Amino acid sequence: MTSLSGRPGGCSSKISGKNGIRRKISVTGPCEHEEMWNKAIPIFQNMKRIPRKMRDRKRPPVLKNWVHTFRSFKLLCKSLYNLGFTDFAARSFNQDCIENFFGQIRQHGVRNVNPTCTAFMGYYKSLIFNAFVASSTNGGNCEDEGKFSNLVQLESFLNYPARLNLNDAPNCCLTSL
Repeated sequence: MTSLSGRPGGCSSKISGKNGIRRKISVTGPCEHEEMWNKAIPIFQNMKRIPRKMRDRKRPPVLKNWVHTFRSFKLLCKSLYNLGFTDFAARSFNQDCIENFFGQIRQHGVRNVNPTCTAFMGYYKSLIFNAFVASSTNGGNCEDEGKFSNLVQLESFLNYPARLNLNDAPNCCLTSL
């Protein structure tokens, strides 16, 4: 269990400094991270909460979700490498940021909390535009990654076609928003 702390998203495999402190880096192909994910899946599948009464023994949803996360990371890594990407910044997949993003989508749609794909794309573009013109974030619990450091130029984003041509995918650069 100790090897899992911080590893699903912040994969540590580069040792630096006198004390041998591991730095957080991207996952770069078949490596110790995938091996760790493979070992973690059966561990989390067999875990159960131990209640006071044995008949109340259940598996909390968080355990199922960890298994789902590990399997998703493996699938995503494999898919990205097949498309020609060289690394995968698993640390960028932070639940807090995703929760904030979907919260903003729901807030933007006012009463439309279950938008269609077309409405979602419009809300998303609106949020990106607002991020460009905002001087700073107003709260939230996400790490500050520098002002506009990971956003593409506004003009190219707004003019980008709605459908992605998979032939162009290896030339794209994945960054977190």
